[in-house]
Amino acid sequence: MKKNLLVFIMFFCTFAFPAYIYAAGSSAGTEFSGVKSAKVSKKKIIVTEKNGNKAEYVIKGVCYAPDVNGDLYCADYHKDLPLIKEIGANSLRTYRPLGCYYSDGSFDIQNSLDILNTCLNEGLTITVGFSYEDMADGGLMEQYLKEFGDHPAIIAVGLGNEYNYHYDEWFSKEEWLERLAAGVKIAKKYAPNKIIATVHGEMPSKAEYKEYTNAGVHLIMLNMYRGENFGFASSDWYKMTKTMPWVLSEFGRGSLDGEGNDTSHLQKNYIENLVKSMEQGYLFTLVDDPGKGAYEISPNIGREDSMGIYDADRNPKPAVQAVKQEYNTIEGMVPLN
Repeated sequence: MKKNLLVFIMFFCTFAFPAYIYAAGSSAGTEFSGVKSAKVSKKKIIVTEKNGNKAEYVIKGVCYAPDVNGDLYCADYHKDLPLIKEIGANSLRTYRPLGCYYSDGSFDIQNSLDILNTCLNEGLTITVGFSYEDMADGGLMEQYLKEFGDHPAIIAVGLGNEYNYHYDEWFSKEEWLERLAAGVKIAKKYAPNKIIATVHGEMPSKAEYKEYTNAGVHLIMLNMYRGENFGFASSDWYKMTKTMPWVLSEFGRGSLDGEGNDTSHLQKNYIENLVKSMEQGYLFTLVDDPGKGAYEISPNIGREDSMGIYDADRNPKPAVQAVKQEYNTIEGMVPLN
């Protein structure tokens, strides 16, 4: 989904961060012990857990951005995690680092740790996202990953979001690729055992694929909106790569059209078909975001402010049952030892 570029207030902590102990994922029904390491290998995501178990990890995820600026992560995650668990998801993708932020833009370390630990206890992994600004030397990404890069809830570091749609609007392609390569180095330094990913809008060309791999990313994820199916996306992807799995960083549709008509049953049917035809990925999105504006991007997408499977008050739409039904048929982890 095309987004406005987020400009974040960078923070510099002037106090020693306290040591912390990771929760081990001991909630009822939770067996996942957390990510010790994650890698991309032979078109699969391979995770070694903290307890030594190794498995193929299949993302059945949801994009999580409860508000545009991320200010409400800390306020809302306790009520949102049960909704995420209800649909059978095993992973979250965020657009800015998952944490708690004070009103002045500074960062709350301990409460951010509590969020990560709670996700881990619920058996949820996180692809934690960072913007162009975050990735600057000494910026928000470096500060966050210094503290949490080895946290076992984090499976991947996500750099950028479909910036290929905005070259020369926000910055040039060359500036982005330079920032991406620098961000990859930072991420590999502070999260050396996690997957480093970037997000491309639609299918990249062979040249774009090469540019990303030259920058050092392990995984290219795709934001893809083609209606009720993905066409030949899977076969097109594997003509391009022999190593990376086909992972969707966004897919879905809204429950309203451009005239405000209720299309919630169309949303349900689209999402049911899309989950059936994907290999793995992140549904866009958990809850409606009124800040996106009441306009229709395209008939295949609907109104951007209505793309949640729950409305802004966390009331379920018909799509919830479709996601739950389909996600519960996907085995999220396939043991390898």
